[in-house]
Amino acid sequence: MAITLQMLRSGSSGNAAIVTAGRTRILIDAGIGPRVLAKELAVMGLSVRELTGAIFTHCHSDHLRGNTLALLAREGVPIHLNEGTWEAARIREARTDLDGFPAHLVRIFDPGRPFAIDGLEIDACRIVHGQPGASNPAGDPVCFTLSDGRDTLGYATDLGHVTAAIMTHLKRADLLVLESNHDVEMERMSPRPYHVKQWIIGDAGHLSNPQAAEALVDLFEGREGGGVILAHLSEMCNTVGMARATAMDALAGRCEIAVGVANRKHATPPWELDGGRARALREEPHVPELQLFAGWPSW
Repeated sequence: MAITLQMLRSGSSGNAAIVTAGRTRILIDAGIGPRVLAKELAVMGLSVRELTGAIFTHCHSDHLRGNTLALLAREGVPIHLNEGTWEAARIREARTDLDGFPAHLVRIFDPGRPFAIDGLEIDACRIVHGQPGASNPAGDPVCFTLSDGRDTLGYATDLGHVTAAIMTHLKRADLLVLESNHDVEMERMSPRPYHVKQWIIGDAGHLSNPQAAEALVDLFEGREGGGVILAHLSEMCNTVGMARATAMDALAGRCEIAVGVANRKHATPPWELDGGRARALREEPHVPELQLFAGWPSW
C-alpha cells in the first residue's frame, strides 16, 4: 500500500503536512491556523476529526500553534510529542489554548523508542535547534521517520546542522523532506539583526542550500527511485530555483531521485511513495522567483 505525503505549508510562517497510508492519516506539525488546516483538509476530502493523530517536531510557533491544537482537542485527535516539547508548549500557551487540554489525547513519546499510530511505525531522532530568547521555546526538537514496513518517509527541518546520528536515522528514508533554508551570502547581506543571522547560520539554526545538498549526497548516493522535497525555504534569503539547482547539481551523476520543493504559502501537490519509488502526483505550479529580501522583515 502506497504512502502519500501532502505538504500543506512549509516555511517560517507555518508548517504542516499530512501523511496517508490506507485509512491512517497523520498530521506532522500544526503551525498553521485552524481555519487554514480545516480548509486544506476539505480540499483533500477530509475533516479534522478524520485525522488518526498528530505528531510534532518541536514547539516553535511556526510548527505548533495553540489554537490549532485546541481544534484538534475539540475534534478528539490525539497529539504525540515528547516531554520537553509538551512542557514548552504548556508554558508558552499558559492560560490560553492549552489550558485544560484533555489528558487522554496527549501521548508522550521518547526519542529513539519507536511508537506506532495504526499501521505506521514512527521513530524520532533528536536534533539541535533553538532560538535567541525564551518567548518562543523549541522544547526538545526531533526529526521523524515513518514506515509501513516496506517504505519509509523521512521528515527533517529546522536542523541547525546534520549530526552522524541524524544521518543514520534518515538513511532509511526512501522519500525525504529536508530543510534547505537559505543561501549563505543572501543571509549575510540581509537586513536582519546580526544576532539573528548568526543564529540562522550557526549550528542551532537552519540548514543552508549547500549543507542540505551535501547531506543528500551522503544519504542517496548510488540509489535509484527515491525522492526529496526541499522544505522550509527562507522567503527573504532563498529562492526555489537556487535551492533546487544546488541540490540537483550536487546529486547529478550520483543517484537517480526525484527532487521537489515545498511552498510556504500554499499546499504542494501530493507525493506518492510506493515500493521505494517516489513521485509527485501532479506537477508543481510555477511560482515567480522572489525578489532580493522580499518579505522583509519576515523570516
